[in-house]
Amino acid sequence: MRKILLALLVLCLASLACGSSAPKLKSADDFMQEFGGNVDIYNRILIATDCAILQDEFNQAEANLKLQQPGTPQYK
Repeated sequence: MRKILLALLVLCLASLACGSSAPKLKSADDFMQEFGGNVDIYNRILIATDCAILQDEFNQAEANLKLQQPGTPQYK
């Protein structure tokens, strides 16, 4: 009986592991369609490997956001 339960457990775990797939990575165009903006900036963010550069991009985006009114397309 224990062997049957163990076999069912292994089968369930295997089916769960095989059933999940990696999430689709978004491109710069995907982000631009969703949020608007400049595709070159999205490309720059996606290829950045330096945390300082990413922080600078975040700081600039935050500063730009503060200039906009909530609820407007630019605020998005």
